[in-house]
Amino acid sequence: MKKPLISIVFTSYNHKSYLEKSLLSVINQDYPNLEIFVIDDNSNDGSQHILKKIKSNYPQINLILRSKNSGGYVNSLNRDLKYTNGEYLSFIQCDDYISSDYYSKMIHQIDNYENIGAIFCRSNIINSKGVKISDDFMVREKSFRNLIKSYRNLIPGNQMTLFLNFSCVIPNLSGVLISKNAYLELRGLNNDYSVVSDWDFYIRMSSRFNFIYINEKLNNFRFHNKTIRSKTSSFKILSEIGKMFDRNSHLFNINSFFFKIRIGSIIFSYLKDEKLLSLSSIQKIRPIFNKFFICTELYIFFGFLKNLYEYLNKSKQK
Repeated sequence: MKKPLISIVFTSYNHKSYLEKSLLSVINQDYPNLEIFVIDDNSNDGSQHILKKIKSNYPQINLILRSKNSGGYVNSLNRDLKYTNGEYLSFIQCDDYISSDYYSKMIHQIDNYENIGAIFCRSNIINSKGVKISDDFMVREKSFRNLIKSYRNLIPGNQMTLFLNFSCVIPNLSGVLISKNAYLELRGLNNDYSVVSDWDFYIRMSSRFNFIYINEKLNNFRFHNKTIRSKTSSFKILSEIGKMFDRNSHLFNINSFFFKIRIGSIIFSYLKDEKLLSLSSIQKIRPIFNKFFICTELYIFFGFLKNLYEYLNKSKQK
């Protein structure tokens, strides 16, 4: 099996309490062909001091400490690409951590398939204290779980497009390995989004590339109240989601009843999470999705039924 060079871009910004565990999980890998770039985006919480201390013990790290903030996570990633030399890119977020065999297992299947844009794995979802809350596989759509249970690693691009119509099945960037050629061909993450830039990127990728799924929990995705996602309102997220599907509408059959149900399901989920299921809330988000359906309330109801169906199937699985 070939062992291509993997470029790790480890991004840091004001998460000093998670920093050491996260970075050491990247350093202590059993995969031999890595380059590590640690880039702090002008943290003001003492993160840079911690990074300098780690660098002194691990000189293989390429440490870049910015004196001015780049203006956002997506800006930072696209800007940091110029440092990388690898065939594959790994964007590790400084509040997550990965298993010691993460890269060796992620790259293991690469010779078996063609036209691969990304390899992603199953992830534990943990809280601010590192306690496991859930497993991202358990919240996936039944059709996704059934495909993986059939012992298939390959997810063709057209199938991935359908999965991405229901949710972002790659929960965070720490759990994915991306072909650098694919990243450049797609022109990277879109800075127009603050929350769904990765989701948009995978939708665009699915129109040209296939995906590999590793059904092992190799990534630990930390969910806490200081993440960009948790600090962003559901209305803002739904606004970005509406724009994302609008811009990528040529990749979906937007007249399909099933497409509309999935959009209704997404709306229902975000409004439910913030207890915003009211007529006034629905009226507020209606203009965002009016390209896809006239009667927003009806498809949110169908979305509720879709979520109920998925929930009951997960309960049977348990």
